[in-house]
Amino acid sequence: MAPISWHSVDLSLDECIKCNICTSYCPVSAVTDLFPGPKYVGPQAQRFRDPDQATSPD
Repeated sequence: MAPISWHSVDLSLDECIKCNICTSYCPVSAVTDLFPGPKYVGPQAQRFRDPDQATSPD
């Protein structure tokens, strides 16, 4: 699997249609109420990502 580029991650967050599929599919949300869910954490974590940092294939 090819690593995701910074540009494609940035665009994917902007194109969210707020369908909640990510929230209903998230395995972590099903286990604990302490995790606010991908709908909140994904966009919030964007500010901590470094565009020059190498991405993990995971």
